[in-house]
Amino acid sequence: MRAYKQPDKEYRWLSARELNLFDCGNGRYQRVSASVFSGSFGSGKLLDSFDESKWDYVGPGTAFSDVMKYVCDYKPTPGK
Repeated sequence: MRAYKQPDKEYRWLSARELNLFDCGNGRYQRVSASVFSGSFGSGKLLDSFDESKWDYVGPGTAFSDVMKYVCDYKPTPGK
């Protein structure tokens, strides 16, 4: 989930719900699907939804690099 305090300047949406795959070994991600909304945290009107199938590389110092670090370094606790 992505949420902004002000609407995205280019597309005019306030929040987005995304499903992404991460390829930790190659430093890339694939956006499987996304939906964008006029309201905060998935509320309001559904403005658009789309599916993508291409892989993109994660740039250093980006929000996606922080997410990728978390996802790729995640170690599940046994028994949970």
